[in-house]
Amino acid sequence: MSMQNWTEVELFAAAAQQLAARSSVIGGKPWGADKGKPRIYLETKRRDTKLFFEFPDFPTGDEGDLLGGAKLSVFIEDCGQGPNWHATQKEKLLRCYYREMLALQAVADDPDLARAIMEREEPYTPDEVNSAGHELTNSRFVEARAILGV
Repeated sequence: MSMQNWTEVELFAAAAQQLAARSSVIGGKPWGADKGKPRIYLETKRRDTKLFFEFPDFPTGDEGDLLGGAKLSVFIEDCGQGPNWHATQKEKLLRCYYREMLALQAVADDPDLARAIMEREEPYTPDEVNSAGHELTNSRFVEARAILGV
C-alpha cells in the first residue's frame, strides 16, 4: 500500500517502529509517536533537566525515513538563575551528547556506522564532530567513517 493511502494509525505505528529502532541505537526512551510528536528522551543526571531529540520534519513522506532529521532540545526548569546561566548549562549539556547526535544523523542510512559511533571508546573532539556532521549531512558516509576513525 502506498504511503499516501495510510491512515493516521498506520503512519504513527510505522513511525513508532522507526523511533524504537533509533532509540535502541543511542540508548534513549522513545515517546510520542502515537501522538504525532515523536521524541527520544535521553537520561541525564540532573533532575531539573529534560533532554530529548525531536523530529520537526515528521512526517517526511519517505516510508524509509518517516522521522527525518533530529533536533536536540534541552529544557531546564526555572530555578531563579539568569538567562546566561541557563544558556551556559544548555551548551554544556549539548556537548555531552555529540555521540548521540552523530549516530542519529547516520542511523537511517547506515545503521552500522551509527552503532560504531556509539561504541567508540574515545570521546569525539569538536573538530571531529563538526567535520563528520558535515559529511553525514551530505550523505558522505565513507568520509565520515574516516574522520571518526570507525
